[in-house]
Amino acid sequence: MTQTTIDNLCNTAKQRYDSSILAKGMPPATHEWHLRRFEHGWGLADEIESRFGTLVGTRILDLGASFGGDIAAMHARGAYAIGADLLDHDYSTLQQTLDPDRMGLNFLRFDCTAPWPLATASFDVVISLGVLEFVQQRDLFFAELTRVLKLEGIAILRTPLALPGIWHDAHYQLPLVSLLPPRLRRWVAERLFHRPCRFKLSTHNYFSSRAIERYARRHGLDATPTKYATSSIMARAKQWPLANAWQRLIRTVAADYILLTRSHKQHPQSRPTAGRTVALPSIHGAVPNTSAARRLDFTDNKGASPTGMQRLTAARIGVTPNDLQRVSRVKRADPQRSGWSVRMQHDFGYFSPEDHYEALVAKLIQPGTRWLDVGCGRHIFPSNPALARTLAQRCALLVGVDPSDAIDDNPYVHRKVKQPIEDYQADGPFDVITLRMVAEHIEDPRTTVASLARLTRPGSQVIVYTVNKWSPVTMVTQLTPFASHHRLKSLIWEGSAPEDTFPVQCRMNTRRRLAGLFRAAGFQERHFAKVDDCRTFAGFRRMHFVELSCRTLLRRCGLTYPEYCLLAAYERC
Repeated sequence: MTQTTIDNLCNTAKQRYDSSILAKGMPPATHEWHLRRFEHGWGLADEIESRFGTLVGTRILDLGASFGGDIAAMHARGAYAIGADLLDHDYSTLQQTLDPDRMGLNFLRFDCTAPWPLATASFDVVISLGVLEFVQQRDLFFAELTRVLKLEGIAILRTPLALPGIWHDAHYQLPLVSLLPPRLRRWVAERLFHRPCRFKLSTHNYFSSRAIERYARRHGLDATPTKYATSSIMARAKQWPLANAWQRLIRTVAADYILLTRSHKQHPQSRPTAGRTVALPSIHGAVPNTSAARRLDFTDNKGASPTGMQRLTAARIGVTPNDLQRVSRVKRADPQRSGWSVRMQHDFGYFSPEDHYEALVAKLIQPGTRWLDVGCGRHIFPSNPALARTLAQRCALLVGVDPSDAIDDNPYVHRKVKQPIEDYQADGPFDVITLRMVAEHIEDPRTTVASLARLTRPGSQVIVYTVNKWSPVTMVTQLTPFASHHRLKSLIWEGSAPEDTFPVQCRMNTRRRLAGLFRAAGFQERHFAKVDDCRTFAGFRRMHFVELSCRTLLRRCGLTYPEYCLLAAYERC
């Protein structure tokens, strides 16, 4: 199709759309705004076709269609287009003008914050422009988007980001308020400047595209912040020093849209390649129902034998966002109905080191597993007794080893052994050994790791969850007398008992030290993560907000949050 033909097609479609607007008797300014929406839709269609091929014959869903400019442009390009919105913007007039026979254009009314009344795997392209900022339950939104999208489909998502709206907020038309946290932003705009928003904005932050990427990954989607192919700033950035870094930064904080595709880790054959033309999928195809993915199933194979568990590969040992979500749902069904600390962490998309540890252990414990928990004390998972009970019932054997009297109060372990791990003699090797907040107290790491090797067999996993030696809180602990440790803990964390405070050694609390000790004992590292620990001020609302905000800022700058824990998995060779 030549450029002249495309221009003629655009003019014809624009005239038909214009006639439907004139029929509504709008003021000139409103009329001009509507025409710009059609032009925007035409430009978006050009963008999609330049990257992924023709739109002819594809099925497109426009969530939040508003007055229909974008979806009218898509229909004019030969797509079967469906516009969806909560309100009726006189769609009957637009329908009658553009497609009275309903052969390629239709409109629906429904609330996209509730389950969508659409068939599974029914769209090649889903467009959502200026909708996500009103959605409070983002998990539901992304789950439904994934459900209706075809296996090789794409989604175009856009929500106002903070930096592009710094001088003119998209909803309040005020300078600088886009940089404020959502609740404060709404209070300043509506209470101080009396600028109400027509719809209630959610309480989620969109300072960059990272929040959208995180939620997309939870539902099996790859999210790529993208600028238009015709973007002038991206063309200029190519000439700058460190061009790739500048372009990446621009896409992250000032993306024109977020491109969503099926994760290549799940469907390697279905990932479009940005930057080159590939054919969009046909209007046929199906995806598996995702309801099974929502079950609270922590195992990779519920029918796996202990031998099968021992053959876990490096790709399967690790914690995914879906694993963290499942653990979180066991702790609390709805974070928004929990306390302020839980709600704040949920709003920041933060999962604690405990969540990461619980998710990793839950992934390894399968029916038939022999599990040894070293230094178990009173609890397997202090913050998640429901998960501890579930895993204790699932495994074949759970042995707790701890020299302290606290093990007498542990209701989860099948066998209680009140002695040091170095002295313990088992009746057989274990498949999984866990050390939760134990490594920092070990005086003789070589002897302890040798004991772990003695209690395992090839393929067994040892999970170490401990503090980082060079984190600020750990360094303060090492520099202060042991007699003051409980007093300091009780000032910050309520409910800390004196008998649960032990001397700190930190003789194996770096990655290099851990790897060297386990390698010498016949293990190899299968997983290692530095897990940000933002629990220091979890009991103080304002301070907790500050530490979560600092973590978010540092991560966006590519820097490591200084307070973090170590989570590692070592496999016996």
